Amino acid sequence: MALAGVALSGCGRQPAEVAEAAVKTADAGTARFSVRVAIDGGLSSTEMRGSGVIDVRRRRGSLLFDLPSAPFPGGPRFSEEESRLEEVFAASRIYLRGSLFDRVLPKGRKWVEIDLERSGSVPGVDLSGLSELSQGDPRQTLDLLRAVSDDVEAVGEKRVRGAATTHYRATVDLGRYPALLPPAERPRARRTVEQLTDLLGTRELPLEAWVDDAGLVRRTRQSFPLRADGLDLPTNVTVEVEYFDFGTDVAVEVPRDRETVPIERVWNGGLPSPRPLPGGSGLPRIDPPRRGSKLPRIDLPPGSVNTCNLRPD
Repeated sequence: MALAGVALSGCGRQPAEVAEAAVKTADAGTARFSVRVAIDGGLSSTEMRGSGVIDVRRRRGSLLFDLPSAPFPGGPRFSEEESRLEEVFAASRIYLRGSLFDRVLPKGRKWVEIDLERSGSVPGVDLSGLSELSQGDPRQTLDLLRAVSDDVEAVGEKRVRGAATTHYRATVDLGRYPALLPPAERPRARRTVEQLTDLLGTRELPLEAWVDDAGLVRRTRQSFPLRADGLDLPTNVTVEVEYFDFGTDVAVEVPRDRETVPIERVWNGGLPSPRPLPGGSGLPRIDPPRRGSKLPRIDLPPGSVNTCNLRPD
């Protein structure tokens, strides 16, 4: 089995093995990945899946996912076409495309752009807090694994997509995280660590990893509480990412400026309202907040896939 020389109950070189696996996985350059997001919200639960490709060296990738037909209790319902979204992530920018945005985009523009370097430029959205939470972007999870503390335990063996792996439970030291990133990304990483420390009350973040015989990360898993201002129902989110087909050809085309519109130009305090479904059924609209009103705020830990909303394989 993977890393068979490591006793399953001991520590030994386990922190180094996990950190080195993250580096080796990044050195593989490219891979396909799948995502599973499970949300347990007290009164209801749901599970979504998605898939994409990533070029770790160039820090870019793409993902296809679907919004649930009714993402918010009591809120609007989306048609199948409106639910389907495409995402491209490159460096600190995220691009989203789908028919949901068609009615708010000028003619000739196909993509909504989220620039994570801009902080506070969108009403109700803290972009600095999103800076390490790129939707569908597994780069951050690999970065986080490099920041594991000495608290690492090998707990078992399991096959992941046919590959023999060792399953590790680890604790990430968020204080180590910014220094592991490219210099240009460190300032926003420090802001995110401060935000997460305030949110979690600690700089330690639990993370699981499955590492194969070749020292490659095959799966990661994070579970964490989801907190939203004004909502008392407990919600727990589990995000699981699997990596496979290492070295696969990846051609991610980043949208050109003339094809994009910054999110702050189309954001109205919520998602664009869906069109009425056939039959004349009217649907509620998410309107801009009134002056002085407080928007619910949702915070997620870094490296997680931000959404409830991924397309089944």
